[in-house]
Amino acid sequence: KYPQPLCYEIVDLYEDDLHENGTCFLKAKIFVTPVGWVALLRFFLRVDGVMARVVDTRFIHNFGELQVLRERSWREGSWKDLIGEQSEKNPRTNNPEGDRPLQIPSLESANDSIAARVLGLKYPETTESLSLEKQPDYSYEKCHKSSGETDE
Repeated sequence: KYPQPLCYEIVDLYEDDLHENGTCFLKAKIFVTPVGWVALLRFFLRVDGVMARVVDTRFIHNFGELQVLRERSWREGSWKDLIGEQSEKNPRTNNPEGDRPLQIPSLESANDSIAARVLGLKYPETTESLSLEKQPDYSYEKCHKSSGETDE
């Protein structure tokens, strides 16, 4: 089990609604704990009625070590893979006959978290160890100085 985070932040780097035909975004999530930090960079693309893609890059560092682990995964699939059988004929209607008004099926269930669980891997997951040249200085005081303060 991971320790309680001291700091947690989500940063939206990019977002687009694809002219109301889906969504795509790039987000960073950062967790800092007493023993280290984790950063997740996630790209999510969903083209309604067509496909979805989730590309994750996770960086993990334990304080006191001279390495950062980088884990990468690329998941991708068709609309049917993401939503299921309910939208097989027309992606904008739940009725295979197409005689009901346009309804987008379960877009709440087509978010990035669900896609990351249900879509298959397009490429094998990779984990790499990145070496740091020297131990970073993560002192609290150094990171939280006001802009007017100087070193003595």
